Order: sequence, then structure tokens, then C-alpha cells
Amino acid sequence: MARRQSLRGQLYRAAVTWGTSRPMYHLTTRSDRIKSLREASRVVRPDGIVAVAAISRFASLCDGPGPGILLRPRFRKIVERDLAEGQHWHPEYVPRWFTTAYFHEPQQLQTEIEDAGMQCENSSGSKVLLAA
Repeated sequence: MARRQSLRGQLYRAAVTWGTSRPMYHLTTRSDRIKSLREASRVVRPDGIVAVAAISRFASLCDGPGPGILLRPRFRKIVERDLAEGQHWHPEYVPRWFTTAYFHEPQQLQTEIEDAGMQCENSSGSKVLLAA
């Protein structure tokens, strides 16, 4: 879901924040993530849902692109920043390494959802289903 859609409000039964739209993990600032969530909420009906996908803060640690990758100083530095700040950045392009992204802690995502004016109904791992 983009930060601003040219759609009428309260028209849809559901909205999603992944796929070909702007997934939450590509929004690296909190303010952009809140804007995106508010926009998703704006376009759904009062009884609709907003489905949100986020990436776990521990993704790089648990699912790096291959065995022994944590032994590489460049990748280890990225993982350390992921764990400390949630900001997944690597300054140079390395094939098979994930793009610039923001990695959430579960409670942090729930707080952002609530700060956007929604209630978190169900969460499982890194995916959250919400009521708008």
C-alpha cells in the first residue's frame, strides 16, 4: 500500500501491504510506515481488514544467504545493524543479498499498527492481520 492512493475512502473490504504495492519492509522510516498504514485504513470499509506483512528483526541472522555467511565481516556488520536498529542496509550491491529494508520486532509492528489508528487482531511470526 502506497503512502497515498488516489482511491475513494471506505470503499474496499480489505487492503494488503505486500506484493506489488509498497511492502512495509521497504519503508525504512517510522513516519512512512505509519502513513502507509493510515492510507490502507482509509481505503477500507469500517468493518474491513488490512493485512500487513513485515520481516522479522532476526531474518538475516536466521536466514542469511548461505552457510558460513556470518563469518564474512561485511555480512556480519549488516546483521549487527539489523539486530540493533532494524535497518537492513548494505552499501554495495552483492548478488543474493536482500535489498534495503526495515526489519521489525513483533511488538514494534503492533505499536505502529495501533499508532496508525487500527487494532491488531491476529499475528503469526512476521505477518499480522488487522482490523481497520
